[in-house]
Amino acid sequence: MDYITKKIGDKSNLFQFNGDHREAATQEQSRLEYLLILILSYLWNRNIDKIDKDIRDRCIREIDRPSIGSILEISRSLDIDNESFGNNRFKKFRETINSYPKIRNEKIGHGFSFEDDSVELYKKFIDLYGTLTKSPPDFLKGDIDIVKVMSSDEKNYRAIIY
Repeated sequence: MDYITKKIGDKSNLFQFNGDHREAATQEQSRLEYLLILILSYLWNRNIDKIDKDIRDRCIREIDRPSIGSILEISRSLDIDNESFGNNRFKKFRETINSYPKIRNEKIGHGFSFEDDSVELYKKFIDLYGTLTKSPPDFLKGDIDIVKVMSSDEKNYRAIIY
């Protein structure tokens, strides 16, 4: 997908290779949640000005302190062209992404998982990520550039590409 998910995956593999499944699971959790943020970011940039004012206001309020559930809910609200959540072509992707908050809450709650469950947790996160990347929406398939605009004037933007 992109440089960041590859680097997170490399760290996960290294921890797993060294037998530290808890840290490997944490890396996989980060990779899954990064993917959710990518989806939200794409849909936000594309559609925030196209949705009704009431929905936009709710999205802006909820983005201030987002939970995994609210990130998905905002993303669904912003998916007005059915690019990921409403398209039947992405049914498996949608089902997998919708299952993540429940799995996350059951397995780690607010950040803690017992060490004896770490191998199972790691495998579950690997399976989820594999399913999500097998047939993702089109905007996740290509190369992704993260650009931070530093300044702009009437004709030019100055930015950093990560």
